[in-house]
Amino acid sequence: MELPQSTAYGRIIAKDKLYEHGGASRALQDVIAKQVGRIRWANKIAPSTMNIASDDEITEIELIDIELRVSYTELDRRILPLIIKAIPYSLLFMLVSRENTYYAVVYRGKVYHSEMPPRIIGSGTKSIWENLVRQIADIPLSEVPLADIIEETERTNKLAQQIEALERKARSERQPRRKLEYANEIKRLKELLKNG
Repeated sequence: MELPQSTAYGRIIAKDKLYEHGGASRALQDVIAKQVGRIRWANKIAPSTMNIASDDEITEIELIDIELRVSYTELDRRILPLIIKAIPYSLLFMLVSRENTYYAVVYRGKVYHSEMPPRIIGSGTKSIWENLVRQIADIPLSEVPLADIIEETERTNKLAQQIEALERKARSERQPRRKLEYANEIKRLKELLKNG
């Protein structure tokens, strides 16, 4: 990621502090010790480090550089939320393993990741954060609020999963009356999906 030198922070984060502030169980501490190497607070994106506007909602964005001892796909899914709990800022993760580098964010409790490094787009901390999330979650940049797009995407995915489950049930159903009920429900859900 290309960030101005003024944003460089470069502090190592002690794992015991993460455990203490994040409330990690002994079992999760062992998992982190096995899967994660060094954790470094690499950059701080804020009005004090860049020429950007401040926002009451998001005061600064931190880039956390994590050396992985495993591939990203093997990383325990509890680790990033623990770090977010311990460091109460908007966090952008750079997860470096031997094979790849991934960029990840947690937005509304869901982890999004990308192999493409995001760019800094926006004039204030909130717009920069939302554009980072959009890039990593592969959501087109637009004027529509990010929260609305995420909600719509989740609703659409949920409907698609319901349709798929009903189609599987309909294929295995032997009773014609029950098959017709499934078909009608599938049709109704597809209409909902189409009309938004």
